[in-house]
Amino acid sequence: MHNRVNLNKMDVKSAVSKIGYYTEGILEFAKNSESGQEKIWVIVESDDDCEVYGKFLLDDDNVKLRDSGCKEKGKNGQDGIRRGWERLERLLNTYVSSLTIIGIRDKDYTPFLQQDSKLSNLFETDSRDLEMMMIKAGVLKRFLPDMINGTALSDVLAVVYDHTRYLGYLRIMNDVKKLYCDFNGFLKMSHFWSQTTHSYDVNWKSNMTANFVSHCPDQVTEEQITQFIYDKNLSSCLVYDVCRGHDVVEHLSWNLVKNKYSKKVLKEEMKVAYTYTDFQATQLYKDLRSWERLNNRLILHDSSPA
Repeated sequence: MHNRVNLNKMDVKSAVSKIGYYTEGILEFAKNSESGQEKIWVIVESDDDCEVYGKFLLDDDNVKLRDSGCKEKGKNGQDGIRRGWERLERLLNTYVSSLTIIGIRDKDYTPFLQQDSKLSNLFETDSRDLEMMMIKAGVLKRFLPDMINGTALSDVLAVVYDHTRYLGYLRIMNDVKKLYCDFNGFLKMSHFWSQTTHSYDVNWKSNMTANFVSHCPDQVTEEQITQFIYDKNLSSCLVYDVCRGHDVVEHLSWNLVKNKYSKKVLKEEMKVAYTYTDFQATQLYKDLRSWERLNNRLILHDSSPA
């Protein structure tokens, strides 16, 4: 049994300095302290996730919520290059034997990938990611007007989904086929949007396809894209499982440019609009409640050991 040690700032700072990442440094220190071992550590992918899930977790000293640190600076000043969920899974694997630790990650495109069964202490969003899970709950209708520049909000969203769905198809193919295409370059929305008319270019789809084909490190053809979409039956999938939340929010912000809803404003409004009742309707909530009962530990606001 370790001597009881408080998680004071100087000890944590020392651990972080040695590890190079804030969250990992905290966990490294916690595993060697009695107080750290007594807590439940909930690790999510990003600080945005912390803001949302933090509303639903017990607000006491026994439950500690941290992001995986994927965007934190390393000890050599370099940004972490691993994706959030990869760092998250590594943290769970590293500390599962020494700490009570669970993780919550975006489902991403795991249904389309052949992967080993996930960790028993790792939980996933119902939809493609947290943003799409919130959108599925109807948060946008709670703060956006019913009419957008003379067009119904539902029609605006239909246009946004049409474009981000196809972009989602390309993202899925990129992940499944390991094409390593850079979506932050020639597949950014600015290449397919007219600043003059504030609308999508007429040839947006063919241009997006051409950019994907020409800028993928591994060779891919338009015919292969079409065949992939057909083979995976992607057209039958719900938008919430195909569209990437960040894409939807970005495209929506461009469509609402005259209404001054920036991407940042939309994200913040969504966080506020998403309620505990919304969360209780998800499979993720049910999975976390099951973990509580199995481990006889409480992490959620309305939890009961019964």
